[in-house]
Amino acid sequence: MITIYLAIAGACAEDEANAGGGGGGGGGGGGGAPANPTLNQIYFSATQSLLGEESGGGAFLYMYANAQFVQFNPPVSNRSYATPVILGGLSPPTVTALSSTELKSAHTLPASDLITFMNTAQTGQTNPFTGFNQSLQIFINIAMFLQAPNGLNQINYYELIAANSNWTGTGIFAGFGAIKTPNFPQQNSTTFGYLYPSETNPNLNPSSGNSGDWGICGNSGVLAFNFLANPISILNLFDSRGRGAGNPVAGEVLTLRYKAEAVNGSGTTEVCFHTVEVTLT
Repeated sequence: MITIYLAIAGACAEDEANAGGGGGGGGGGGGGAPANPTLNQIYFSATQSLLGEESGGGAFLYMYANAQFVQFNPPVSNRSYATPVILGGLSPPTVTALSSTELKSAHTLPASDLITFMNTAQTGQTNPFTGFNQSLQIFINIAMFLQAPNGLNQINYYELIAANSNWTGTGIFAGFGAIKTPNFPQQNSTTFGYLYPSETNPNLNPSSGNSGDWGICGNSGVLAFNFLANPISILNLFDSRGRGAGNPVAGEVLTLRYKAEAVNGSGTTEVCFHTVEVTLT
């Protein structure tokens, strides 16, 4: 088996220190094979493994809120960021095999925890440039490694192929079709921070956006965040309760579905899928 990782999972980057929060996912090795199912081809895995070790399948979802504060003062405008707010109450995933090419990671989440989190994000934090409160944006992403039992010649792409939610009072934005990317670096892909995913902008001070660990997007540095971004975007969850909608309730489900394509050690193309599901309780 080949595991795509170039650094030690759990080695936290500066973003986690700044956020005051820890990463998720990763521990591997030691103690035998995990109980989670595996596939006989490439598959998403919530744990790292060393060569020759089996590793259980799965993906770890995380959700947080943050904001970018901007002071417009041409020719250079200043910016700073909020203190991250991290969703509590999300269960570890229960992983099952849906088919020979797809696994599912199912989480549960108390509706009351989601409501508290959304209320905190909606209240926001004080913009240091204006003195007024600014609401925080809510981000959703997954963390995982890609396991390759049959060896690996190359990764062709990762893709988010579905993002659906019937959580009352929310909407989800997955970008304008810009949800496919070639070969994201996989180091620390189960280590993640909670920074605002801002982009480099020469007209802002500091000019470089936040650089950190971005789950499935790797830790390659600054993650461009805009509506026309080419790579897989970190998803946005929108709070629409102020428009007359009620609060989320038990039984409602958020579903994300990811896909990866790679060429194995024998030159054969392998495709895998992974569904991530969060059911409110």
